Amino acid sequence: MSILELGIKGQKDLRLRPLEIYETAKNQGFEELPLEVSGLHGVIEKPLFPRHDPFDQALISQAQAHRLDFLTADQKLLSLGLDFVIDATR
Repeated sequence: MSILELGIKGQKDLRLRPLEIYETAKNQGFEELPLEVSGLHGVIEKPLFPRHDPFDQALISQAQAHRLDFLTADQKLLSLGLDFVIDATR
C-alpha cells in the first residue's frame, strides 16, 4: 500500500499512523519508489484493468515497469493472473 493511500485511509481511521508505517518500512530496508510518468505506462497508455481502483492501477503499473514483485491480499488483484502479483497472506 502506498503512503498516499495510507494517508487518505488514515483520515477515516485515526488508528492508522501512515508516517509511523513509513518510518518503520524505511528502517527495515524498504526503499521509496517515486511515482513517475515512466512507471505509469500501464495506466496512461494501456490500462491492464480499467475498472479497478486508480491507486491499484498506478501501483501495479509501477511494479511492472520496475520489474518488482507486488504483494497484496486483494483477491481482485490476485485474480488478474499477473505473475509478479504475489499473495501476501502466504
